[in-house]
Amino acid sequence: MPGDIEEEMNEWNTDFECNHSNLNTPAQIDAAIDFLQGGIITRIISKGARRRKYRNRPEWWTDEVERFRKVYLRKKDLFYRNRHREYSNHLHSEMTAAKVKFVNKLQTTRKKAWDKFVENDLKINPWGVVYKVAAGKFHEAGVLSCFTRDDDTITLTQEETMRHILHALLPDDDPEINNYTQRQEQRDYIGIVPRNTRGDRFQGEELDAIINALSTNKAPGVDGIKGNVVKLAHKWVGPSLLKIYNACWRLGYFPTAWKTGRLVILLKDPTQDFGNLKNYRPIVLLPAYGKILEKLIKHALAQAIIPMHAEAQHQRSVRQRLVAGAPEKSQEKRGAPRTGGVNQELPDGPKSPVHAR
Repeated sequence: MPGDIEEEMNEWNTDFECNHSNLNTPAQIDAAIDFLQGGIITRIISKGARRRKYRNRPEWWTDEVERFRKVYLRKKDLFYRNRHREYSNHLHSEMTAAKVKFVNKLQTTRKKAWDKFVENDLKINPWGVVYKVAAGKFHEAGVLSCFTRDDDTITLTQEETMRHILHALLPDDDPEINNYTQRQEQRDYIGIVPRNTRGDRFQGEELDAIINALSTNKAPGVDGIKGNVVKLAHKWVGPSLLKIYNACWRLGYFPTAWKTGRLVILLKDPTQDFGNLKNYRPIVLLPAYGKILEKLIKHALAQAIIPMHAEAQHQRSVRQRLVAGAPEKSQEKRGAPRTGGVNQELPDGPKSPVHAR
């Protein structure tokens, strides 16, 4: 990592506090997110991008391999440019010896690089790339096929084919054909008004735990920010990111930038018919920061909902008490009133079969 990244990120923090100190509207949150993503891309991703020393060469290509290659090409050039017959045998033997040395060096370097890759990959995940290569799990690239539309016309171009696949696998929502239940749910969703809250709902320790557990081998979304970059940047953007998340919770707003994904169409089985739409599967790659916000919201909802469940509905609590040595709920006197159930807030109401014995 370049040494000037820390200085630039500290400067970015100062700019964020000056320009985005107040996050009271969705527009201000969107502007803060754009500033966050732009700072990470320009100050970290662009600085840390690796460039190959030798273009059009694999990663394991070293200076020594390149030197053997140049020696061989030089010997080869001398042999084919030779106009003196008495030197032909000597130059040919020199060229052959240089070629053998270059090939041996190439194979040795490639094998060492592969052994090192296998060792490191197996340490991280025994079912990773090495296993997939050995078991033949990697699918070969398929050929995009033409499709027949409902009006018996055929897609002739790549754009027409992709539009047909998208329309078939991910059709647009048409409110005019919704039934009564769907219209009611859509109306209720639009009519939801966020409840005003005071204070910050999310804490730094909770965000740090989610960042540390974030997977680094997932494909990024449209912002191009991977999990390893999120972990690297969290040292500087953590407080600003926490401020954005708390503003989203306070306003009941999920940013549009984190709901926009990168659509990828996967071919399920290359041995099957390419013209069958069921052989394709769409996936949407969402930004990592949006997934983190989802986990924070999920944890907050779980903390609010779990206490409302009776112990008979929440068997995990029963197992936790048994492990801790507490008495089991079934040992209580039959007919004793329950505490902690849904009926706790409705003492005069009838008990449902779930809460009655």
